[in-house]
Amino acid sequence: MKDNISEQELSDFLGLARVDGLLALEELNLSDKATILDIGTGAGISAVFFAQNGYQVVTSEPETDDSEYVKMDWKQMPRDTVLKIS
Repeated sequence: MKDNISEQELSDFLGLARVDGLLALEELNLSDKATILDIGTGAGISAVFFAQNGYQVVTSEPETDDSEYVKMDWKQMPRDTVLKIS
């Protein structure tokens, strides 16, 4: 994303992020008490969307994060894996 964007461009971008977030929520079918681990958070658009919709969100940037979660092979994990976040 470029550094200098207009309010309209930001509004359009956030609108698309909301649509993506709603589609993700529909596809994931998460419980209301789910905690979402957002690896590669970037600007945090998804993390903010999920938090605004009542989910607990843990964020991480792989290049600067040395936690156990970043090192896991997430493709091999079952979708309903429960992790203890401390």
